[in-house]
Amino acid sequence: MLYVLVLASITLLLGFFQFYSSIRNRGSIFLSSLLVIIPLAVVIFSARNVMETSHKSSGSKTNSTLIASKKSSLKDDKLEMIKSESVASSSKAQQVQQVQASLTKSFKSFGTVTYDPSAKTFSVSATDKDTKKVFNQLIENPDQMSNSNFKDIQDKFVEVSKSLKKELGKGYAVQLNQPDKNKAMIIAKDGKIVYSIFS
Repeated sequence: MLYVLVLASITLLLGFFQFYSSIRNRGSIFLSSLLVIIPLAVVIFSARNVMETSHKSSGSKTNSTLIASKKSSLKDDKLEMIKSESVASSSKAQQVQQVQASLTKSFKSFGTVTYDPSAKTFSVSATDKDTKKVFNQLIENPDQMSNSNFKDIQDKFVEVSKSLKKELGKGYAVQLNQPDKNKAMIIAKDGKIVYSIFS
């Protein structure tokens, strides 16, 4: 589309010269005005397309960079396995509290962790402004998923759900919330993704 913009700009310049020449020589300005109006419309249309394309491409690169940086805050060493020897002797409520404390520590640089006992679900909410922006962009434009490394975040949530199953038993889930909402983007339970807003 860029070459169309360049060619249309050249044609527009030639059209202006033709229009000026027609006025000066008192010739027909109808054809000259068409040589200005049509290339002008093409220039505007192609310029908008070029700007949108470059904006999307830079947006995708930004998304990839931001999510990659956030992914680093979910590294394997931060997603420490919950220590079974101390959890095993505790009551279920104490186990859940210990698991929540461990998850809160693991996700400290990413966001906050809450627990809903009725749904047996640990909810992770991003607190970083850039992360929220990236997630909102992905929700609005799911076609950018392939450029965003979001699958790596999903894989980390699957790992966490496997740890929950091992330490607390079946039926416990971990969900990533949509930015500033109490609605899930993804839910992982018993070692697999059971809900994704993108599917």
